[in-house]
Amino acid sequence: LEAAWPLRSYESDCDVVVEVLDRHAPWNAGRWRLTATSGRGAASRTDSLADVTVDVAALGAGYVGHGIGGMLRAGLLQEHRPGAYAELARAMRTAVAPEPSIGF
Repeated sequence: LEAAWPLRSYESDCDVVVEVLDRHAPWNAGRWRLTATSGRGAASRTDSLADVTVDVAALGAGYVGHGIGGMLRAGLLQEHRPGAYAELARAMRTAVAPEPSIGF
C-alpha cells in the first residue's frame, strides 16, 4: 500500500485514516494514513483511530479506477468519522482512470 498509493493521481485532497483488512497479505493489514495533496498521494502507517474500515479488495477496486462510490451502502466499507468516506471517494475519482501496465 505504501508503494502503490503514490503511483496514481487523485482528483481532490484528502487525509483519511483507513483500517485495511487483508487476509491474503497480512503485511498490508492495519491502519494507514492515506493522503492526497495537489493530485499526489502518500501512505504511511499510523496508530491513529480509523476514519474508515475497508477490505483491501474493495480499496483495490477503487484504486484501479472503479471508484468507491456505493461501497458504503453496499456494506463493503464502514465509516467511523462522518465525511471520511466522501473525502476518500472524491480523492479517488479521476478524469482518466488508472490502467494496469501488465498485459494478460
